[in-house]
Amino acid sequence: MGFKLITKGTDNHLIRADVQASFGLNGGEFEAVLDRSGLNLNKNAIPNDTLPPFRPSGVRLGTPAMTTRGLKEEHMEQVAEWMIQAIKNRDDSVQIEALARQVSEFARGFPLPSDS
Repeated sequence: MGFKLITKGTDNHLIRADVQASFGLNGGEFEAVLDRSGLNLNKNAIPNDTLPPFRPSGVRLGTPAMTTRGLKEEHMEQVAEWMIQAIKNRDDSVQIEALARQVSEFARGFPLPSDS
């Protein structure tokens, strides 16, 4: 979907992507857009990053928060699609709000495990 993966794949739970090269946004900008849409990840420096540490080129996505809730491989494609929609519509608050509602509704179908 256009993500330049630093990890060269998805062999484990940690995925790092160069969003500066992929979408022309630094990691902080990418993180902020996704936060507004109800998706969370962290800005993250990448190897040989040309941007400063507080405005890095990459992001880090961790899947444990999703798999703990019961999401499977088939759900990850939907999450990636929402990420792309958020980036494409980042300047359209109506679209971002609609996306956040979709994400929230989807997440309700995968509640956090209870402590009981």
